[in-house]
Amino acid sequence: MAKRLIALLAAVAMLFTFVACQQGGQGGSDATPTPAQGGDDATPTEGVDYTEGGKWLNIPGANDNMDWRLPAMEFKTTEVVFLNHGEIAQPDIERFSAFRDGYGLSHTTVTVGPEDRITKFVSSVMSEEAPDIFVYSFLPSMVNKGYVQPWDDYMDMSIGLWDKYRASAETLKYKGHYYSVGAQQARWDSAVFYNVSIFEELSLKSPKEYYDEGNWTWTTMRELAKQATVDADGDGTPEIYGFAADTGSCFVYSTGTAFVTFDSAAELGASNNMRSDGVARAMQFYTDLIVNDGVTLWGSDLRNEFAAGQIAMYHPDAAWYCFGWVDMMKAGTVALVPFPKDPDADAYYIKEVYGDYMIGANCKNPEGAAAYVLSAMYDQLNTNDHIEKTNEERFEAGGWSNEIDDMIQEMCYSEDKVPVQMTWITFELGEYWGDIWFGPHLGEPWSAIAEAVYPKVQDNIVRVMEG
Repeated sequence: MAKRLIALLAAVAMLFTFVACQQGGQGGSDATPTPAQGGDDATPTEGVDYTEGGKWLNIPGANDNMDWRLPAMEFKTTEVVFLNHGEIAQPDIERFSAFRDGYGLSHTTVTVGPEDRITKFVSSVMSEEAPDIFVYSFLPSMVNKGYVQPWDDYMDMSIGLWDKYRASAETLKYKGHYYSVGAQQARWDSAVFYNVSIFEELSLKSPKEYYDEGNWTWTTMRELAKQATVDADGDGTPEIYGFAADTGSCFVYSTGTAFVTFDSAAELGASNNMRSDGVARAMQFYTDLIVNDGVTLWGSDLRNEFAAGQIAMYHPDAAWYCFGWVDMMKAGTVALVPFPKDPDADAYYIKEVYGDYMIGANCKNPEGAAAYVLSAMYDQLNTNDHIEKTNEERFEAGGWSNEIDDMIQEMCYSEDKVPVQMTWITFELGEYWGDIWFGPHLGEPWSAIAEAVYPKVQDNIVRVMEG
């Protein structure tokens, strides 16, 4: 179930492990085909049952949800090559039994430094040694220059296995095709963690109670932050701040947009939203929390200040920070809710990171690359065995629990949540981090900030989209 996906996401975030494949040149006449893995004449992998004339394969030990079946496939080679800035996590590949035992595939990882990944990928494509999977945030310029090819050329994205991922894939659809996909839907960075003890001691309703009532919005969070802010000695510096966030980016995402969004109707294929009404409203709300309400703490040590009981509600940009709150996590004094809904939005939008895999042009094993993605999705949806052990180990190390997994599954992945892709990295907006975030903390109006940053962001869009 998706719960298993969440556990993988948490483990990945904690270990900073990303999966990558390298593609090589197209097989051509010199390729040595391996036994067919699908079709009426398929040669079955030992221990794998084929059904419906060889169209589907079933992995022994998985559940019997036939909506999540894997298609049988044929490969020119059994090796899938990954290009990444780090080695693929061996436990992950070993857990993906469908990739190993179902499809009979193996992997090789070509590793390069993070700053060299694009150069290495492009040179590999140009020398006809493209990796099967290039792990990187989606870069439309790779499409425009012919360095990558569509995933939908190699797998049927209408099958049931894609049902839980389709909305995420659609957000990155470009020129009518899917050039960037993934097996992970990272939404837990949209969580708001809160100190249960503070709300109990102040006799306040918790964020979860508001969420359960269907009344968890910017408005109720703001009022709750005011109530949870404590300045006992009246010196103007609260001992407890009601709210804190590393940045106000999730306010922007919850309006249904981002600073930059992919937009097929835009001239360059992406829209610069720095001047948009949604971004302006979100940034003004964030500024008001800090400057007008005085209930929001900001700084570089928020994760430790939350652990010290100085913050009632904390939205970290990276939810793995919670592994620094071991004692609180084990004691059950930390809980979470999704980021509150924008009361003026037409849906419950939530930030998501998706689509780290691109498939190289003229690679040796594009079908194998597709089989890897499908296998990763399949195993995350179907396999239970690794979850209890993973969470037991993570509880001992950092206090993570099945209860936290349940909270994330229930709240961040429920059907009412609509994903908005984080494009901050793709469009290299980190260059303007100070320009965007220091101003609100000084009370500078967003209109002035937007006018100063807009042309810089536009330059980035041109660079990313055109290369």
